[in-house]
Amino acid sequence: MRVRLRGKIRTWSAGALLLVMAVLVGGYVLAGTAQTVRADNQYVKDGDDLFSDEEERRLEEKCEEYHERNGMNFFVLTVTNADVGGSEDYDTQKYIEDYADAVYAGQDAFGVIINMDIRYYYLDIRGDNALPVYTDSRQKVLEEKLVSKLKTVEYYQGIADVITLADKYAQEGPGEASGTEDFGASRPEMLAALVLGVVGAFIVLGFSISKHHEKKMAVGAHQYIPKGGFHLAGQRDIFVRKYVTKTAKQSSSSGGGTTTHRSSSGSSHSGRGGHF
Repeated sequence: MRVRLRGKIRTWSAGALLLVMAVLVGGYVLAGTAQTVRADNQYVKDGDDLFSDEEERRLEEKCEEYHERNGMNFFVLTVTNADVGGSEDYDTQKYIEDYADAVYAGQDAFGVIINMDIRYYYLDIRGDNALPVYTDSRQKVLEEKLVSKLKTVEYYQGIADVITLADKYAQEGPGEASGTEDFGASRPEMLAALVLGVVGAFIVLGFSISKHHEKKMAVGAHQYIPKGGFHLAGQRDIFVRKYVTKTAKQSSSSGGGTTTHRSSSGSSHSGRGGHF
């Protein structure tokens, strides 16, 4: 009886030990899987080591905050010619577009890529919600903010400034056809400027009226004719000058819209890039 009991105890102990080991191994595998997924989903891919570890961590946090606030993705890539498979500008543009289509398929995304081998940058936008927000005029402002820092070797600050402004635009919503985003002016600021302009116009008008209040307009032309009248001795036509008035015709792409094109996979994208 004791032998059977000892055998059962040993069997239970072995089973319990195997269960504990299975739990530990499973937890380790899950943890490793979670780390792998997190690494694959990171927003900052600093392949060319432009950022310090601390700067990369801060940019990652800013991208996560952007995603939480707006439901869209912001990602950053630093690459070399070897990464993109060529030294042409289009190779870098195609790389970020293909990357966005693969990683953020069916999602909204704003990406910035920097290729230091050719000192080239590109801003890429995809997604039905992101495209109306980042109009051509807003893209120009974002581009200027980025380039001003890239030229002074402030790579981290340039990306950080773009994320901050991109978040501001996302909070404001789709760009308006008025083009106020060109100057970074908000609606209250524009209204205040309009009110000040109207008040100033009334002040000038009132001053002009009061200045000429005592003067009276002549009733008839006879008041300008001296007594005794006048006589025409002769007349002839002399060409003095010609006036030509030209009116600028607005192009179809103006007015705050977003110019789009198709990527290699057929998705709609917008963006702009250049050298620094």
